[in-house]
Amino acid sequence: MKRSTLLLIALNAVAFFGIYQLTNKDESSPINPTIALIELLGDPQQITIGRGFPVNTSLTLAKEEGGWNILTPVKWKADEYATSKLTGRLRHIEVRRLFSLEEIKEKGESLADYGLDRSALAITVESKSGKVTLAFGSPTRDGRERYVMPHFHESEKNEIWAINTSLWDTANISVAEWMEREFLNFPVYDVRAFGIRIKRGDTLVNTRIVRETSGAWSITSPIQAPADTDTVRLFLNQLISSKTIRFVTDPTEVKSLSSRLESPAFRIHLEGSSSGRSVVIGEPIDDGNGANLRPAQVEGESAIFIVNESLVSLLANAEGRLRNRRLLSLDSKTIGTIEIHDSNLRLSLHKLEDGRWEVILLDDEGEVSTRPGDIETIENFLYKLLSLEARSFVSDAPSEEDLKGYGFDQPRHSVMLTTMEGETVALRIGNHADGLSGWYARRDDAPFVFTADETIPILLAPSPLRFRKRLLERLPQAVDIKGIRLMDIDANSTEISLDTNQTKDLEYFLRNFSAREIISEKYLSNGIRLRGQTIPWRYELQSDLALPGGEGDGNETRVYRFTNRIGGQTWGGGSPSAKLSFLIPIGLMDLLSEILPDDSNPNP
Repeated sequence: MKRSTLLLIALNAVAFFGIYQLTNKDESSPINPTIALIELLGDPQQITIGRGFPVNTSLTLAKEEGGWNILTPVKWKADEYATSKLTGRLRHIEVRRLFSLEEIKEKGESLADYGLDRSALAITVESKSGKVTLAFGSPTRDGRERYVMPHFHESEKNEIWAINTSLWDTANISVAEWMEREFLNFPVYDVRAFGIRIKRGDTLVNTRIVRETSGAWSITSPIQAPADTDTVRLFLNQLISSKTIRFVTDPTEVKSLSSRLESPAFRIHLEGSSSGRSVVIGEPIDDGNGANLRPAQVEGESAIFIVNESLVSLLANAEGRLRNRRLLSLDSKTIGTIEIHDSNLRLSLHKLEDGRWEVILLDDEGEVSTRPGDIETIENFLYKLLSLEARSFVSDAPSEEDLKGYGFDQPRHSVMLTTMEGETVALRIGNHADGLSGWYARRDDAPFVFTADETIPILLAPSPLRFRKRLLERLPQAVDIKGIRLMDIDANSTEISLDTNQTKDLEYFLRNFSAREIISEKYLSNGIRLRGQTIPWRYELQSDLALPGGEGDGNETRVYRFTNRIGGQTWGGGSPSAKLSFLIPIGLMDLLSEILPDDSNPNP
């Protein structure tokens, strides 16, 4: 037989003997601390921390479905960090056997020499594998460990071990430090409804907010109104994450504060799919430091704790803060008709089947006129309109006289939105709310009166020029631009020199000529009427077009006229053929500023 084979057999025999010795000890064999504790402490189900000296108290932690909870001396959710730290220390315990009781007696010593006669701290761990108690004594001479006496309950054998001080430090904290400071302990996703009751003198104000099956939130008491979903979610997250300042453990203070909670100033109740949780908050207390603190308690629990005024601020006026402040809650893509009118004009914007918009104006003389709508401008108008929010809520149940006082018998401005499915929402603007800032506003489908932004009359001005198409001309690719000339009218129509790049840039604008803003649907030969004065034309842009025809090409010259630059972003233009006065776009302004002499630009 080979020498390597003999060596392998010998090593296996040694390993087998070692395993046999570990698993078949008799009662007189010394206990290996690590092996003895590894199963018992690896997955604890209940932990009791007792203090026998100088104070006889105990705290019991139990592992339950939702995590660790305190069973005694109060029922409360255990702090996750503290419990995970303790179970981690137990799982990775560092111990070594020192000697048995017989051995210390032979040396003439006693348990008192190791601080184990009246243990100040004992940890009892119960797991599926059994039960063990570790009674802590004095620190070892080097201070890195503590003497500990284990008790396995099924064995009477007593020994003294040395254990790392980290387990002592982790377990030796006050009851309040074991308690989770977040007191509501309610998952946000499970909240189906919540109520807030506020005591104001002898009056109780109840607010109730419910989540609909669609996921939207609604206020059902004291009024019926939509709530803002995002604001409600933020409110619930802030509420549920609120923490105690401290727990009240002094019996005298507990008795004093309990009376303050018999008729609480605030009560918050959360309802879930299968359970609920309520917290009551008392009147302010004087802590001697000027801090705004209040006692609080979870209904059904004995623990009393202290919260600060920020929680009360969160609950106060929740109805007003959680209401949906959006004036018009519609999807802009679904809107097919927009009607805007004041006391004189009525303007309608209609979305056509191909996605284009048409502007229809009914003037004060009953004349009807139509114009092509500008898609980008109308979409921008809808974005601003649907983004408007109420500045303040004035009245939830106004009388007819109140509505007249607010100016709704003859609204100054109105806008009505109709979806392609036929749903209609109308907003009316009444008088100016002088004492509140803004304008009184209300919707036809709700009784509430609120204030809208100061600028809303400008937004709802029924001017067709705002919404008409800005594209004055689009030349097909088949149209050939034979020549481009820029003339100075003041210099006897002298032609201004253009290089090749400038000509190409001007051609780009001429093929898709858009106005930045339509000023008038009239063209004046002497200039543009702007801000109460007539500003004369200074330049003329000419383009010779070769138009494709049936038997031959036709020729035509298109003309646009421009003023001098009027201001930073203001430059007048006019089209004799389109019969329009307008402001030219920023890109064309920049190009003309490069081409034209300095006297065309406004003085700084």
